Amino acid sequence: LMAGKDLGIGSPSGQDYDADFLIALETFRKGDTREAYAIAQALHDSNPDKVDPVNLMAACHVALGEASQARAMLDKVLQMEPYNPAATLNLAKLDLQAGDPESARSRLTAFLAEVPGNTQASILLANIEAQLGNNDNAIKTLEQALEQHPDETSLRAMLAQAYYNTGRLGDVLILTRDTNTEQYREQPLLLELRGKTHMLTGDIPAANRDFKQWTDIEPDSARAHFLYSDSLARSGLP
Repeated sequence: LMAGKDLGIGSPSGQDYDADFLIALETFRKGDTREAYAIAQALHDSNPDKVDPVNLMAACHVALGEASQARAMLDKVLQMEPYNPAATLNLAKLDLQAGDPESARSRLTAFLAEVPGNTQASILLANIEAQLGNNDNAIKTLEQALEQHPDETSLRAMLAQAYYNTGRLGDVLILTRDTNTEQYREQPLLLELRGKTHMLTGDIPAANRDFKQWTDIEPDSARAHFLYSDSLARSGLP
C-alpha cells in the first residue's frame, strides 16, 4: 500500500479483520472515500475495541472536508488509546488548519512528554515552534528526537537546517561530520549545508569536496553543479 501498489484483494468478507482492514485502506488510497468509510464502520461495529477503523473513519472525514466529524472520531480514538500517534498528529493538523498553532503545540508537547522522540510529532512540533519564532525550542525538540533515533536522516537534515538558519555553523559541521555516503544519498541537504557552511567559514577546499561529492550523488542536480562551480571559482580552480 505504501508503495502505491494495488493489492487486488477483492471485497471484505466480514470474517477476517486484518484482511478487511487492508481492503479498507486500499479502498481509501484509491479515493473511494465513502466506501472505505463504510468498510471501516462495519469493522468498528464488529470490533469496537480496535482503534484503527476509527482512525480510518477520521481520515475519511478529513478527506471529505468534514473537520468537526473528524475531530469527534479522533477524540474517540484518544479515549480508547490516550497516546495514539496517528490521532494526536491528525488532531494537531486540524488545530493548524483551524488557525490555532498554540493548541497544536500544546497537544504535541504533551504527547512527546509521554512518547519521547516520535519522529513525525517531533518534526511537526519543531515546524510549529519555528513558525512561532521559538527557534531554541524547535532545535531542542529535534535534538531530543535525534537522540532517540540517531539514524533518522530526515531529523538530522532538519536539525542541520535549523542550526544553519540560526547561525550555529560549528554545530552544522559537527552534526554532519560522521555522516556516511548512504545517509548523504538519502538527504543531500546535509551535503549542501555542510558545503555552504564551509564556504561561510572560509574553508573553500572543504566546500569543494562537499559539493563535488554532492554532484557525484546527484549528477542531475543543477543546484549541486552551480554551488560546486561557484566554490571552484572562489578557489581559483577551473
